[in-house]
Amino acid sequence: NGLFEDWDFDIPSFHSLSTPTIRGLYALLDRVEELESSTLILQTCSVLVARMGMTLGAEAANAVVLPLLQIWELAGDKNVLRKYVLTILTNVSAAVSAEEVTLLYPVVQPMLDLSTGGGNAHVYLTDDALRLWLALMRVAPEYNEGFHLLFPKISNIVVNMDWEHLKVCMLILESYIFVGGQTFWSQYAGELSKMYLSLVGNVKAKAATYIMLSVDALMRKFPLEGSQMLLEGGVYKSILKCCKDVISDAKEREPDIILVQWISVIGRGLIANRNAVAHGLFVTNASTYVCSPKEFLGLMLEKFDSTGYGWGKTGQIRRRVWACALASLLPGADGPVGGVAWEGTWDNLMLKNLDQVINVFVDVLTEDAAAAAAGSEGEQFYDSEEETLIGGAEEYEKKLRTEIANDPVVTVNLKAFVKSRIDGCAIAVGQDRWREAIESCEPVVVQQL
Repeated sequence: NGLFEDWDFDIPSFHSLSTPTIRGLYALLDRVEELESSTLILQTCSVLVARMGMTLGAEAANAVVLPLLQIWELAGDKNVLRKYVLTILTNVSAAVSAEEVTLLYPVVQPMLDLSTGGGNAHVYLTDDALRLWLALMRVAPEYNEGFHLLFPKISNIVVNMDWEHLKVCMLILESYIFVGGQTFWSQYAGELSKMYLSLVGNVKAKAATYIMLSVDALMRKFPLEGSQMLLEGGVYKSILKCCKDVISDAKEREPDIILVQWISVIGRGLIANRNAVAHGLFVTNASTYVCSPKEFLGLMLEKFDSTGYGWGKTGQIRRRVWACALASLLPGADGPVGGVAWEGTWDNLMLKNLDQVINVFVDVLTEDAAAAAAGSEGEQFYDSEEETLIGGAEEYEKKLRTEIANDPVVTVNLKAFVKSRIDGCAIAVGQDRWREAIESCEPVVVQQL
C-alpha cells in the first residue's frame, strides 16, 4: 500500500505486474481472518487501481471486478469491507472506456440499491454508493433501464431532507437529465417537482448552486414542459417567495448570485411559456401577490449587473436569458403578457422602464458582438467551481458541451429576436405611446441599440 501511494511510484514499469498483483491480493484476502487485514488488502487494491488509471487495461480490470460480488456478499454486515468494494468499483469506472463500464452494471446496481435503501444498517455505505453512482452516470454511453428504475432512491434521499448528500444527488440528477432525456422525463417529472419544492428556500447558498445545475439542465432540455412542471408544482411560487424576501428584507439576504440564478429560472420560463408563467405567478388580485410585476421587474433591472460579468461564458448565457426574458415581456403581436385580463399591466411597466430595458439589450448584444469578433461565439463552458467529485470529468464535459450547444437561449439569434419584439411592441402600443416611451430614454442608448 505504501509503494502504490508513493508519488514516485513508476506506473508504466508496473503495468505488466498489475494483474498478478491483483490476483495475489485477492488470494491473500481468502486466507486472512482479521477484519483489519482484510480492510488493508481491499484498500491496497483500491489504491492500485486508482494509480494505474486508464493504463490499467482490460485484463487487470477483469481481475479486479470478477471477485467483488462474492466479496460483497461474504462481507455481510462488515460494512467497512463493502465500503472498499464500492470505492474499487468507482476507481475501475474511471479506468475503463465508456463502453466497458456498462459491463459493471449487473454487479453495481444491486449494491447501489442496497446501499441507498435507508436504515441504520447501510447508512455507512451511502456516501460511497452515491459517488459510484455519479461516476457511472457521467460516463454512461446511453440510458440504462436498471438505473432508470433506481432513480426513486435519489428522490427519496432528497425529499426526506438527507441534505448531507444533496450535492452529489443534484449532480446525479443532472446526468439523468442529460442521458435519460424523454424517457426519464416522462416517468419522473412528478418526482422532480416534489424534490425541487422541498429544496427551494430551505437550503443554504452553496447547496442552491448545485440545485441550479440540475434545474438549468432541465430547462435547457425541456423548456416548455419544465416551466409548466415548475409552475403547476408550486416551485416557481417558492422561487418568487425567495425573491420577495430579498425585496422586503424578510430574512437574511441570499447572495446576489443565488438570487440571479433563481430569477434566471423564472426568466427561462417566461421565454418558453410567457403567458402561462406570467399569469400563474403574478395573479390579478393584488392582495394575493407573492411578488408584484413591478417588484419583480425592478429586481431584474437592479440585479442585472450581478448576472456574471467577469464569469466568462457562464455569465454570458445568464445575461442572454435575462435579455430574452425582458424582450418576451414587451407587448407584441402575441397579445398582452399574462392574457387578456392583464391588458396594460406589463405594457405600462415595460414602457415606463424602457430606458433600463434597452440598456440591458445594448449590453448583451454588444457582448455578443465582441465574442463573435474574438471568435469565441461557439465556445461552451460550465461553472468551474462545480467540482466533479470523482471520475467521469472528461465524459461529463463532453455531454455538457453538447447540451449547452443545443440550449435554445444559446442558439437563438438574439439580435433578430430583440428587434422583432421591439418592432412588435411599437405596433402593439401604437405610434403615440411608442414615441413617448422612446423619448423618455437616453438618446445615446437608443442610438446604440
